[in-house]
Amino acid sequence: MKAPQAATPVPSTPTVAAATAPVAPPPAALAAAPVKPVAPPEPPDETIPTARDLPEPIQRILPTVAMSGYMYSKNPADRLVLIDKALRREGDEVAPGLVLERLLPKGAVFTFRGYRYRVPY
Repeated sequence: MKAPQAATPVPSTPTVAAATAPVAPPPAALAAAPVKPVAPPEPPDETIPTARDLPEPIQRILPTVAMSGYMYSKNPADRLVLIDKALRREGDEVAPGLVLERLLPKGAVFTFRGYRYRVPY
């Protein structure tokens, strides 16, 4: 009779889970990737009330301004409006307490005493 032979070891194969496990990028790669801040979506222009929609006490004290021309651009730095014969940009105070907040393709958004309203062109 022959002596029992020792079992030969079988080479191990990687399991499916190990082969498909995600590989994390090195920490240095994460630090080098530029992160763009995400701005909150702006409300549609139609949801911003007009001056007529403001409370009556605010309407009575709202400064009167005359807009006579504007230039809209996709680049906010290039947007201009002619108010009371003076060129104004977004962020300018055009009358005491009245701030030109934003220029739109067909209007302007103003802020006065915490109230936002739009003026169509």
